[in-house]
Amino acid sequence: AYEIPEYFPRTGDYKTWRMYDRSEIGFYTNTLSYKINTPFYKEITVDQEQITLPIHYFPFWEISINGKKTIPRYFDTLGRPIFSGLALPSIVEVRYNETPIEKTSNIITVITFITLITIITNKKIWKKMNAILR
Repeated sequence: AYEIPEYFPRTGDYKTWRMYDRSEIGFYTNTLSYKINTPFYKEITVDQEQITLPIHYFPFWEISINGKKTIPRYFDTLGRPIFSGLALPSIVEVRYNETPIEKTSNIITVITFITLITIITNKKIWKKMNAILR
């Protein structure tokens, strides 16, 4: 989230701000080892007992530790989930699922796009639309 411009004010010092971001380090000094790192899916190999996940938690994030779905109980001041007492090594999977509203809006967007393309490419429909609009 620190790399998204609307989250960071223009007047701020980015390098100083990043000193406080431990999302790539977790706890202690161990670096997080990503197998997969995309905005909506992360797979992390963990070799420490305590970790702060590099996401801002929202209920539609699914977090699995060693294949078992887990709901975080503890968060840092930025809303990132903290897990402790992990078996070593652990594999943490983080996946975002769309909300019902997002799914509905995506379907409406696709239908609208297909309708517009059909109207533009079909000459009969285009002529009827022009006649109606005049």
